[in-house]
Amino acid sequence: PVDVVDQLCTNYNCAQNTRRWPMVLFYSILNISGINTQIVFCANNITSDVVRRKFLKNLANELMKEHLNERARCTYLPRLTRERIMQICNIEEPEAAPRPEGTIGRCKECGSKRNRKTKYFCQKCSTFLCLEHAQVLCKQCIE
Repeated sequence: PVDVVDQLCTNYNCAQNTRRWPMVLFYSILNISGINTQIVFCANNITSDVVRRKFLKNLANELMKEHLNERARCTYLPRLTRERIMQICNIEEPEAAPRPEGTIGRCKECGSKRNRKTKYFCQKCSTFLCLEHAQVLCKQCIE
């Protein structure tokens, strides 16, 4: 039994090279808990024939899903990171709240050096853009 566990741990090992013994212990606990969860899963689902690699990938995705859902709502993350998280979790991007009429802000692309104020903004992310950095689309291109 110990040899089988060692063999399974070496085939799909989650450990990284480290000199800190608590991390070595943590990675070995992760490896053994991955084996144990697959054993329990196979015992409860006799008809299921899941390959170990796919099982571990699904387990990791399920463990990360709740954390990724919380991070997708963080406004301080870069927009591309949030979009990627939403794509992974299959979350629809919420509609940007419409800006009140007459609000003025600094163009995001120009920055503070040019200090260019504008009333135009991106319809998708609601960031202010001057006409130099905005793109105009006709109705046919939008559809």
